[in-house]
Amino acid sequence: MQLSPELEKEIEARFQRAKAGLGSLSTDRTAVLVDGSIGYGCYISPDGDLFLETYDVGSGEPPEVDRSYRAQIAVLILGSRNLPQLVDLIPQRPVDATDCSGCNDTGWTHREIYRHIGGEGILCEECFGLGWVQRSA
Repeated sequence: MQLSPELEKEIEARFQRAKAGLGSLSTDRTAVLVDGSIGYGCYISPDGDLFLETYDVGSGEPPEVDRSYRAQIAVLILGSRNLPQLVDLIPQRPVDATDCSGCNDTGWTHREIYRHIGGEGILCEECFGLGWVQRSA
């Protein structure tokens, strides 16, 4: 993904801090954590590589790396909570898109469960957190 010079500089600075032990790096040490919780980490590299690492806490298996479009959107949406400049990279809603019925166009599901702990919920499986879906051709 193409990053603006300002965002590239910020990611590089975070990456260098993480390499010095003041942050978290991806398993392959090429990217810095921009959001994460139990079972997942959202990473971005200084050259714009966006990916998710997901893992089963109890298994001891190495994380799975996901660079799909869906994973990249999740990194942008979740990562923007800690790095607001990522919002500018989230795809804009096309005019022919429709509201996502899976999340009632919010991008989040199970919100009622997470509301009491101050959480947003879980990213919608249908729209990847965008709140809209593109019409099929």
